[in-house]
Amino acid sequence: MWKVQDLSCEQIAKKVEKISGYETKSTVLGHMQRGGIPTSMDRYLGYLFGNYAVELLLENKSNLAIGIKDNKLIALDIKKALDIKKTDNKNLINNIRNINSFYKK
Repeated sequence: MWKVQDLSCEQIAKKVEKISGYETKSTVLGHMQRGGIPTSMDRYLGYLFGNYAVELLLENKSNLAIGIKDNKLIALDIKKALDIKKTDNKNLINNIRNINSFYKK
């Protein structure tokens, strides 16, 4: 018998489809909660952050948050990163949504 915790979302969907006979589709909630499938920029940032995280681990550095400041990757102590106040990016977000809606047509 298989254990759910040992399977990916896609594998579970296929097993449910096979057992039930109903077509299934898996969804990565992180993308849906943000508004859709990842863009090429999402994928590129994921690559950059992941690569930088591995570099830091190879240097025996841990307990860090990775981000971007002035177009450069940065690593901050996780406690300091959690204390940073969020900035108001409403205009930037609205501009990005407007651009995205233009290209979706």
